[in-house]
Amino acid sequence: MAGVMRSAATLYYATYLMLGGVESAAGTAMKSAFVSTSVVGTIIGSIAAGWLAKRYRAVSLFKNINLLLVLVGVVMFFVPPTWLPVVFPLYFLVGFFHQMYQPFKWNMMANAADYGEWKFGRRITGLSYSGNLFALKMGMAVAGAAVGFSLGLFGYQAGVTAQTPLATMGIVGLLTLGPSLSYLLLWWLARFYKLDDKMMQTIQRELSMRQQQGHSETHLPLNAVPEKA
Repeated sequence: MAGVMRSAATLYYATYLMLGGVESAAGTAMKSAFVSTSVVGTIIGSIAAGWLAKRYRAVSLFKNINLLLVLVGVVMFFVPPTWLPVVFPLYFLVGFFHQMYQPFKWNMMANAADYGEWKFGRRITGLSYSGNLFALKMGMAVAGAAVGFSLGLFGYQAGVTAQTPLATMGIVGLLTLGPSLSYLLLWWLARFYKLDDKMMQTIQRELSMRQQQGHSETHLPLNAVPEKA
């Protein structure tokens, strides 16, 4: 949800606030560089996620990264869009941290599937992933619709060089505060997620023991000959 909202607002932010609504070859190059800054951040964030996962607890990383994204978004809201030496690094950090927590999110989904099997004796991988993907797609749809609705509500006018102060604030908010609220919600929800590394080690160990017991009790070796009565 946060990524869709920010991506949808990026070109409005770059065109009307960073460039003042004036189209030029230099402006087009600047917008491309601005978008690329976030893309580079996501690439480096993916690499950093693997390094951090080996050294810190995944759930703690997930929560802390979301708080950092909230902080960066709030700071960026108050930075004038024309301060390019500040805006570019902040947008890089947004891409960096946003992509960094993605592997931990999918890992938490897998852990939930293992927990379901451990708790109820049934594998719920399909249910877990389908439910999460439904929520993800629904969030993306809501975020995309919210951007268009909000732009109209704030009085945005396409093609107008100088947007109204309310429209300007709305565009900045969609790029910064809107995603920050989503990250804050993720942080709050993650507080109720109790499948930390220690508990998952216990769950995986017990699941492995159950599988070994089930195999030894229900399966004969391939070359075994049943005893005659």
